[in-house]
Amino acid sequence: MLSPRITVLTLLLTALTLLPAMVVAQASSSVLLNTSWRNWTVSGQLQVKVIQGGSIDLSSSGVIYVKEGDTVVFNINDANGPGKMWIGSDGYLDIKRLWVDSIYVNGMLVTTRDMVLKAGFRVDVNAISSSLSIHVQPSPSGWTYLVFNGATIINGVVDGSDIVVAGVSASSSKALNLDLNTEYLDAVASAVYVNGSEVPEVTPLSVLALSALPVIAAGTSMLAGRRSRA
Repeated sequence: MLSPRITVLTLLLTALTLLPAMVVAQASSSVLLNTSWRNWTVSGQLQVKVIQGGSIDLSSSGVIYVKEGDTVVFNINDANGPGKMWIGSDGYLDIKRLWVDSIYVNGMLVTTRDMVLKAGFRVDVNAISSSLSIHVQPSPSGWTYLVFNGATIINGVVDGSDIVVAGVSASSSKALNLDLNTEYLDAVASAVYVNGSEVPEVTPLSVLALSALPVIAAGTSMLAGRRSRA
């Protein structure tokens, strides 16, 4: 019969074996980024499926109406202020004064190099495909606050780091709130990079793994000692 110590050790080893797969399953984590006097740009593609119709009011191309079932794709390239983007956890999309390279509706090009003055309609929040990334340039430096998955990365200090937040999106439990004018982002993201290095995710599972390492080391040593005496 296995001793209680060996049983606990076995369970911990099993949990750590499963840990990588459990962490990979967490595709996106919450991110909060707020700065002052820094240079922001947004790039990438946002694809959404309309579940409640509305309109897109464009500076050059007039008003485009979208209806339930339409697929809308926004392509953005280094857009800066004063754009705003909101996608609520309920799927309501609201975009204001955001420059886009192009917009497609059901695969048809409807505009290029235009400003979205106002867009409002509801989308399926579970069907969003986003490669949007926020880039905070290293110059000029300024007050910076960055939190990723609950861990404070830059704690409200004057900073000149090159910051990239990748895979910015919304989820059924977290809205996407982006304001390029006020330098504010609150959303989910797939990764965060500071000066080219990816910020590791600090999850409850990873904390558990780290806290378990001393126990595992002690247990392994104990087993080795018993085997040497056998």
